[in-house]
Amino acid sequence: MNSSLKKYLQPIVLLVSVILITGCKDETVKTPDSTAVYVTTIAKSEGVEERWLSGSIRARVETDIAFRAGGKILKRLVNVGDCVTKGQPLAMLDNGDYQLALSAAEEQFKSASVNAKQSLSDAQRFQRLSTDGSMGLADYERQKSRADAATAGMEQARSALELAKNKDSYTILRAPYDGVITAITMEIGQVVAEGQPLLSIAKEGEREVVVDLPEEIMTHVPEFKAEAQPWDEKKNSVPLRLRELSPIAVLPSRTYRARYVAQQEGLSRFPLGSTLQLRLSRPSEAGITLPLSAIVKTAGEAGVWVVKPNGKGVEFVKVTILSYGATTVRVSGLSEKMRIVTVGAQKIDGSMNVTPIERSVETMDEKRGRV
Repeated sequence: MNSSLKKYLQPIVLLVSVILITGCKDETVKTPDSTAVYVTTIAKSEGVEERWLSGSIRARVETDIAFRAGGKILKRLVNVGDCVTKGQPLAMLDNGDYQLALSAAEEQFKSASVNAKQSLSDAQRFQRLSTDGSMGLADYERQKSRADAATAGMEQARSALELAKNKDSYTILRAPYDGVITAITMEIGQVVAEGQPLLSIAKEGEREVVVDLPEEIMTHVPEFKAEAQPWDEKKNSVPLRLRELSPIAVLPSRTYRARYVAQQEGLSRFPLGSTLQLRLSRPSEAGITLPLSAIVKTAGEAGVWVVKPNGKGVEFVKVTILSYGATTVRVSGLSEKMRIVTVGAQKIDGSMNVTPIERSVETMDEKRGRV
C-alpha cells in the first residue's frame, strides 16, 4: 500500500473507532425512564361510613289537576310561579254547549214536575170516587201507578238537572288548596279532554328532600343518619328522617327514589326545586378512605400500589374492601403514613421507577367533588 495512502487512512480508522466505542458506552449506561405518579399520604379516619348525594326540595303534596269536562279553553288565569288560594279560578272552558244542556234539563224538569202534580191530583180524585162506589177500585189503582211513575220521572229529571249544573260548573278549573303553580301544559284555544292533566300545584306546607339512592346501599338505608346541607352553607345542616322509600328501581339509572322530611321545621326556608347536599352516615369499622382510582384488582384480589421508603419504586399491598362510595372506597390492611398511588395505578407495575408527586386529600376532594 502506498505510504501516502496509509498516512491518510490511519486517522480516519481511529476516528471511526472512537465514535463506535463512545456510542456503545452511552447505550450501556442509559438509565430507565422514571414515571411520575400522584401519591397521597394516608391516615386512618373515624369509623364512619359516609355518603354524599344530591337532593332537591319538593312539596309534600304536589298534584296534577285537570278539567272534569272536555272542551275548548277560553281563558287561562294563572302562570307558572303564581301563588293561588283554595277555590281560586285557574282556567275556563267555552261553556256554550253546557249552557244549552242545562236549559234543556231545566225544561225537562218543569215538564216532569207538571206531569207529576197532575197525575198525583188525578190519583187523589180517583181515590175519593172509589170510596163512595162511583169508580171501580181497579181504575184507582191504575191511576195511582201512573202518578208514581210521573213522580219517579220528575225525580229523574231533577237528577239530570243537577248533573247539567255540575257539568257547567266543571268548565271552571279551581285550585284544590293553597299552593303555587309549578307547571302548565295548556294554552287558550286548545281543545282538551276530560281528565287531561293541565296544571301542577305544589301545596303550601311541609316540604321534603327527594333523592335517588344507589342500589348498593338499599339494604342498609334505615341504618344511615341523614342530614341536609345547602351548597353555600357549611354549618347549618338540617336533620332528616326517612319517610318513604320506593321498592322499585328507576330505569335505567337503577336508583331508588327516597323522600326525607325534616325532624324539625327547617326546610321551609329553601325554595322549591333548590338543590341540597344529602349526607348519609353510619358507624363503620375503622379504616382508610381512598379514591376508587387507587384500587387495583389482580386475580380477584384488591390492592394498592405503595411507594417504597426510598421513593424510587412501588410494591403491591393487598387490602380488604369495607364499603364503596360514589367515588371513594374504605379499606383496611394499610398502615398510616404510607404513600399510595392514587392516579394511574392500573398502568404501573413493581419493576417501574416512579417519581412521586404528593397530592393532599383535600385536593382529591376538590377534584372529585361530592356526588
